[in-house]
Amino acid sequence: MAYAIAIALHVVIAILGVGQVAGLTVVAAAARRSPPVGPASWASLAQLARGASWSLLAMLLTGIWLEVLAGGAHGRSIWFPIAVVLFFAVGALLGITQRSVRKAKTTGDASVLDGIVARSAAACGLVAIIAALMQLKPF
Repeated sequence: MAYAIAIALHVVIAILGVGQVAGLTVVAAAARRSPPVGPASWASLAQLARGASWSLLAMLLTGIWLEVLAGGAHGRSIWFPIAVVLFFAVGALLGITQRSVRKAKTTGDASVLDGIVARSAAACGLVAIIAALMQLKPF
């Protein structure tokens, strides 16, 4: 029963929490197309970046919980360390993005939007690869 609860929580956090990365990409792309970028757009970007980062932490915690419940079974598979490395790459991309948003929010520098779109889109791609690895367990 604990494993089923942990899986459900992990999936909900992935969809509602880490899914904010896609929202970050969409809002940044929209703001980039319609300058000047207003305070509400910067606030939305900051909130999405912060929410996605906290959700990533929650994903890590539920992932550790799942691995403990599975008795370390996933850690013995080749796909698992690949997913972990990609997970930390997503975290790094979100950290850089969050710093860019914070800085641009104070300066109003819309030139950072290209980087925000690129990094958040890359993070979306990595999340998709991680999800595929977790579901397919290819090796």
